[in-house]
Amino acid sequence: MKLKARLTVLSAILAAMGLPSASPAGVVLTIAGRQEGAISVQPGSVRVGNSSVKWADVMLAVNDKKAGGAPAPNALHFKNGEVWAGKITKLSDNRITIESASLGKRMVETALLRSADFAPGLGLVEGEKAGVLYRRKGGPIPGTLIWIKDARVAIDTTLGAVAINRDGLSRYVFDGKAAETMSTAADEVHLADGSILRAAVKPGQGVLVIKHATLGEQRLGPDAWRSVRRYSGPALYLADVRLVSAKTFPLIRRPANKPLTEHYQSGAGGLASRIFIWPKSIIGYKLPGRPGNKFLFTARIGLFDGSRGAARVKIGVTGKAVFDQVLVPEGKSAVSVSFTVPGGSDLKLEVDFDGSVRFPCGVTVDNALLVKK
Repeated sequence: MKLKARLTVLSAILAAMGLPSASPAGVVLTIAGRQEGAISVQPGSVRVGNSSVKWADVMLAVNDKKAGGAPAPNALHFKNGEVWAGKITKLSDNRITIESASLGKRMVETALLRSADFAPGLGLVEGEKAGVLYRRKGGPIPGTLIWIKDARVAIDTTLGAVAINRDGLSRYVFDGKAAETMSTAADEVHLADGSILRAAVKPGQGVLVIKHATLGEQRLGPDAWRSVRRYSGPALYLADVRLVSAKTFPLIRRPANKPLTEHYQSGAGGLASRIFIWPKSIIGYKLPGRPGNKFLFTARIGLFDGSRGAARVKIGVTGKAVFDQVLVPEGKSAVSVSFTVPGGSDLKLEVDFDGSVRFPCGVTVDNALLVKK
């Protein structure tokens, strides 16, 4: 599904479900549930409202502090999923320089990048072609970036080198392909300036201390960070595990929509991740770990709000059925699922209509967790 259509479908779903776009207060999610309130950190724990939560138990922490000021004008998107926000000042010899109030002055090899953004708030790279310079107005320009100097950008096209004013540019895409799987070796921290870093994160006295492979140690005050998603915590989200197969079958005149995975950084409504699956779909994951490892799989599975058709949901682990249930609009649509799975196993989710075909119909898998045992 193309990005515009994908976002239209998602927006309609979220609007129908009444999900808030952001949380007005700080949020901490753990395996046990959700807590809300003012956020502060101290060594080994995070305080939310009147409660203290051990950092080892935290899966998602959302700051209640709202940073002021304008967003960073430019950004570099890395192949590993990171984003460095700031001002792009130079490109020469396949190395691009960005100056950031939070990260300092940095020089980056273009081979590590997916894109360079010349306008704020463009979002993640999705669907754009590699080797193309996109403009706010006017058609895209295929070619290779040669240099960036002050207010000008030069690109080598089939008609020769062309210098363009950068204030009319949107983004240049170096590599249009996303990584097949996201590394879970580090936590993910979102900064107030729009940067997204993968690093070891721990709370200090009033600050978050991050240790980054390239940037070294950074200390983030309460106004400098927005959220932390912990991959080194007590569990993994199934939404972060590599999807190895996605089969859709003809549905009247066309195949079913492809499965859609969304992450929610606000933690609103206790929701951190959601997998949307339409009937006539079978999706498969390769679980992390080895056969000797054990995970407790937990999730809430239900119908899209407003679904009129019933759906049958099956879950199998390495060919063995562990869940098979029909969800009907007239009844309690969301059910809790829990079972033990071995590391390294194959997990498959199958969704189909139950009996008659009736629209709209679709299934959500909320906060699907692999709890380390």
